[in-house]
Amino acid sequence: LEPARTSSVIWQLELSVIAIPVMLATAVMANLYTARATRSIVEEFRHILVSTFAGVTSIVLFSFVLSFGSLSRFWVGWVFVCVVIAWAIERRIARSAFHRLRSTGRLTLRTLIVGADASAARLARTISKRPHLGYTPIGFVGEGHAALLTGLPHLGSIDDVRELVDEHRASGVIVSMPA
Repeated sequence: LEPARTSSVIWQLELSVIAIPVMLATAVMANLYTARATRSIVEEFRHILVSTFAGVTSIVLFSFVLSFGSLSRFWVGWVFVCVVIAWAIERRIARSAFHRLRSTGRLTLRTLIVGADASAARLARTISKRPHLGYTPIGFVGEGHAALLTGLPHLGSIDDVRELVDEHRASGVIVSMPA
C-alpha cells in the first residue's frame, strides 16, 4: 500500500476501535438492553436503528473533531449496515437464549397475582401455560376463589401485599382486572 493509503486505513481502524464504546453507549441510551422497553421484535429493530444512527452520527462527529480526515460515504454506510446486521443477529441469539431459559423455569420472576376472581384464575392459567413470558405465578392476593380453580394458594388480603411480597420472595405483582 502507498503511504497515504496506509495512513487512511490506520485512522479508519482507530476510528473503528473508538466506535465500539460509542455504539454500546448509544445502545444503552436507546433502551436496546432494557427488557421492558423491547416488547416486540419490530420495536427492538426500531431501537437497533435509532441506536445505530446515533452511534454512526457520533463516529462521524468524532472523526471531524479529532481531524481523522475525510470519511467516505461508503465507509459510513457500510458501518451502519454492518452494525444493524450484527445487532439484529445478536438480539436474535439473546432472545432465543432467554426464551429457552424461561421455558425451562430459569430467569423467571416469582409473581403474586392481585385478584382472586375468575379473571385472576384465567390470568394465572395463561401465564402458567406460557413460561417463556418469564413469570411464575405463586399465588393470589385478594377476595375470591381463584385458588380453588387453579391449585395455586390464596396468600392473603390486598392490605397485606407488601408483607406477602417479602414473605414469599416475589419479584413483583400482576393486577388482574375483571373482564
